[in-house]
Amino acid sequence: MNPFKYGSTVSDENFCPRPGLATRISRHVTSRQNVHIEGDRRTGKTSLVLEVCARLRNITLLHVDFMLVKNIDDMRGRLVDGLSKVSLHAGVFERLVKALAHLRPTVSVNPATGEPTLSVAPAGDARPDGKSLVELLEFTRAGFSGKRPVIFFDEFQDVLKIPNAKTLLAILRSSIQNHHDCVYIYSGSSRSDMDSVFRDPDSPFFKSAIPVPVGTIERKDFVPFLIGKFKQGGRTASVDIINALLDMVSDNPGDSQELCNCLWETTENDATLVSADIENALSLIFAREFKYFEQVIDSATPIQKKCLHGIAALDGVGVYSNRFFELTGVHNPGTITKAIKRLQDNRIVHSSGKKLVFASPFLKLWLLRNPHF
Repeated sequence: MNPFKYGSTVSDENFCPRPGLATRISRHVTSRQNVHIEGDRRTGKTSLVLEVCARLRNITLLHVDFMLVKNIDDMRGRLVDGLSKVSLHAGVFERLVKALAHLRPTVSVNPATGEPTLSVAPAGDARPDGKSLVELLEFTRAGFSGKRPVIFFDEFQDVLKIPNAKTLLAILRSSIQNHHDCVYIYSGSSRSDMDSVFRDPDSPFFKSAIPVPVGTIERKDFVPFLIGKFKQGGRTASVDIINALLDMVSDNPGDSQELCNCLWETTENDATLVSADIENALSLIFAREFKYFEQVIDSATPIQKKCLHGIAALDGVGVYSNRFFELTGVHNPGTITKAIKRLQDNRIVHSSGKKLVFASPFLKLWLLRNPHF
């Protein structure tokens, strides 16, 4: 069995310990201090929070993922779904159904688990102001008061994309600031959007939570973890091989696991891994993700394609340098700015410090190997 997992949260033996970060988050939760977790995509933010909370005693965790949330109805539906699961395990499901009677709840049975699930009718124009969201948070606060409620809003920055987001945030904040018996954890993959929520003085959530940056895993911890995983899968990986692999994906934990997964798939049991094996693993990834690469290229304008190749070639730095102009043939800074903004809006690249980073490092590696696209 392939020992490398990616594309979902990991726990237990699949989770690489991050003791420093885990201790910080644990202390904040124990002190009932709200925090916001910030870091690039696939750095293990969700797995870290879930692992920390799983080890804490006497808490109730409500995990709600707001990725690509569309509107208030969608937000409410996700909250209800999360509350349904937590309430069932806590033995307060019937109380939740009664509390939501005015929202016309529907109870059904999950065919896979046999457990009851709860949904509510869309509010439509009846309650567009977010008050029903506040009611759900108030139920969480009261319904689980015996165990400290920890409310984990994942990909929280996507709330900014829904209509009247600032008004909604103000309503949520006015309620949350009084929830002294709850802990709120906010996580997001867009640093600029998370900054606009928690660092902009005009935002209702300004300085409402302590920031906890989550970056890459230190190699002193990650390299032996990955070597151990390969050993578990019947392969021998040297420190040099793992370092070369991590260099390719800039140490990103999720991307590292994906590359390791394919490296395991393309080698035989008892193999000692060499550099050529990494290239074979990349070929497998390129084959798996070609549809995505093709979609990116097909949807990009000629200028955007040139900028993508330039960003890949210069590793995301110096996009207004003479070298970038030379590589791309684009000399107008305004044109470059417009193209990059569109690439950022489409979540193909994003800013990380002073660099532009590909959402998929494998797209970057593919572009370097296929300059004619």
